Amino acid sequence: MLVEELRSVFDGWKAPDLSGRGIEFKETYNPEFDPNDDYRVIYEASFEPTTLDKARIEFWVTDSGHVAVGIETYERIVQRLGLRAIRHGFAVGHEPRTVTKDGLKTLFDAVTLGKIFIVVKSALRLATSAKIYMNATDCDAIAQSGYRCSDWISAISDDDAANLSSSLRKVINYRPW
Repeated sequence: MLVEELRSVFDGWKAPDLSGRGIEFKETYNPEFDPNDDYRVIYEASFEPTTLDKARIEFWVTDSGHVAVGIETYERIVQRLGLRAIRHGFAVGHEPRTVTKDGLKTLFDAVTLGKIFIVVKSALRLATSAKIYMNATDCDAIAQSGYRCSDWISAISDDDAANLSSSLRKVINYRPW
């Protein structure tokens, strides 16, 4: 995927619109190379809400045209839930891979519309893992676009979503941007 293709996914959102909705948008061309990575990032775009009840999302494009996605961070999650984290970085997402523009657009729309939720497992007031869930219809649309997502996004019906909460799991819902 080219940088311009990725940018077209969120092209309808202009900086003033994002700012007015409490979203800080940052983009970086040719960010500093991380010697621990086996790929080179040539573009980053991040959307960070000022409030914790709106989901954060970030994209990276590599020099080989692969795209990485990160949704929410453990730091934001533990702030919201009053827990501590044993993990750091993104709560859910994937390393650079081949994706489709239509699949990314559906994913981005689901995040901006508050149509995702994250289930956090915890023990002894520690967040130990997180998993993203999305309505089965949206998840199917992403998969039908050719974007492999079943390894990191779980499809769920509205009826099943109500049964996910327990003493060891916290469900985080998000508001639209």
